[in-house]
Amino acid sequence: MLQPHELAAALGFNSQEATYEFAGTKTEQIKQVCNAVSKMKMRAGVGALRADPVPVQPAPAEFREAAE
Repeated sequence: MLQPHELAAALGFNSQEATYEFAGTKTEQIKQVCNAVSKMKMRAGVGALRADPVPVQPAPAEFREAAE
C-alpha cells in the first residue's frame, strides 16, 4: 500500500504550485487524499468544460407536440 504522501503525489497534490497537509491517522489521511480533487485537476476539468460546451439539441417532435 502506498503511503499517504505517495498517494497525494500520484493524484497531483504537493506540486510546485501548492502544498497540502492531511491530518489524522494514516487511514484518515488516505481517505482525505482519495476523496479530494487537486487544484490542478479541477482547473483542467473546468477548462475542458468551458472550452467544449455540449451543443443544445432541439426536443424530439413528440415532446414539442405534447407541449403545444
